[in-house]
Amino acid sequence: MNLPMTKNQHERIALIVNPRSGGGRTAKKLARIQTLADQWFERWEVFVTEGPRHAEKLASEAKDKGFDIVASVGGDGTASEVINGLIPQWTEEPSGVVFTVIPAGTGSDLIKTIGIPTDMELALQVAAHGETRLSDVYDIEMTDELTGDSLRRSCINMAGFCSNGDVVARVNRGSKRLGGRLTFLKASLETALFYKAPVVKVRWIDTHGESGEMQAPILSAFLANGQYGGGGMWIGPTSSMQDGLMTCLIIPPLNPLGLLSSVRKFYQGTVGTIEGAIEKQIISLCADSDCEDPVRIDVDGEQPGILPAKFRVMPKVQAVRGLW
Repeated sequence: MNLPMTKNQHERIALIVNPRSGGGRTAKKLARIQTLADQWFERWEVFVTEGPRHAEKLASEAKDKGFDIVASVGGDGTASEVINGLIPQWTEEPSGVVFTVIPAGTGSDLIKTIGIPTDMELALQVAAHGETRLSDVYDIEMTDELTGDSLRRSCINMAGFCSNGDVVARVNRGSKRLGGRLTFLKASLETALFYKAPVVKVRWIDTHGESGEMQAPILSAFLANGQYGGGGMWIGPTSSMQDGLMTCLIIPPLNPLGLLSSVRKFYQGTVGTIEGAIEKQIISLCADSDCEDPVRIDVDGEQPGILPAKFRVMPKVQAVRGLW
């Protein structure tokens, strides 16, 4: 990493810290975060979240206050909240603020695509002097499982549905004491072995503006903006956050032997070679199911809603800083 060793003197950064991330260990790092912020930035301020969705509110306020950079200090869930605070949802207008990540959580898949080091000091150096690229974000309209109302979220890294949503729900109910990769792998295997794949009707528009559809039992469906998800699974090895597309990967039901023999493919970037898998580059997708049980949705490692849902790409609406 060949970056300047000097302070960033022309940009003001807001660091939004989730003290509960990393199993609560981030709360003990506040003094170090402040020290490193002062090492790399002339103008900085730390904001500490107090509960769910607070990072979203703090990010929106930081944007309104004129901060040049807003950094998520936590895991993928914190990054998701920050993005939802920055993006003018459901529009095609860039947010006007640079987003970056200082990893401090259990799950940090986004940083693998944008090139953020896991070391906090190096991550602050990238925040100060890294490369900024206008990147795509997904707009997702889904259904609230409790009320049946429509709700919307923005997605910066990866979305999905079917067993994906159940895996995330299982992970977030647990302690995550095994760390991101093992926690997600354990939850994925437990879910997939007992998950009854629902019949889902999927309709999409591809890169040529042509529509297509299918209706079939689905074990997992991934919509990749970044390349990694699920605690280090390499889902979209060719995915780009700047091409205005989403990589759609649909996995059919697998018997236990087929599932176990396919596990390595999720980490080697060869998920698309699973027998019966469908992989497409698309710009939007709609999904619905008549299944009695709710079909849950995963959005950046969170589980906010269920099908029916609509997913679409908002091209280059968010400036992201990393080591591309």
